[in-house]
Amino acid sequence: MGISMTARNKRTSCTILVAEDHVGVRALAGRVLRSRGYEVLEAADGAEALDLLRRYPRPIHLLLTDWCMPRMSGSELCRQLRDRRPETRILVMSGYLGDQPQPAAAFLQKPFSAPDLVRMVEQVLASALEPGIPAASRNS
Repeated sequence: MGISMTARNKRTSCTILVAEDHVGVRALAGRVLRSRGYEVLEAADGAEALDLLRRYPRPIHLLLTDWCMPRMSGSELCRQLRDRRPETRILVMSGYLGDQPQPAAAFLQKPFSAPDLVRMVEQVLASALEPGIPAASRNS
């Protein structure tokens, strides 16, 4: 029981920003992550996510972003995130096989299951505790 409480406490102290233009995917990701104890911020596209990044005063531990979105692509959002909050981990999701996330960004292929999402989020967040190991190298 002590182990699960410790893991839950770490999750509840983590904030995840979900940037996804498809409302169903965004709502599902938010619901699944909240049920695991994460604080979740939601944005309908890259521009809205960037606005949240500017206004949110506390740390954002993970950006979970779609790669193809209107107004601002996931690629551009990741670039701007790295300039503003370099400590934030990135997990890119896409349904297009040809999409390639930037180096050191983990990738989650759509469609994905709730357990796949949780596993990847936990893996990417855990990589923050292991200096020198980029998130992408842990995505295997």
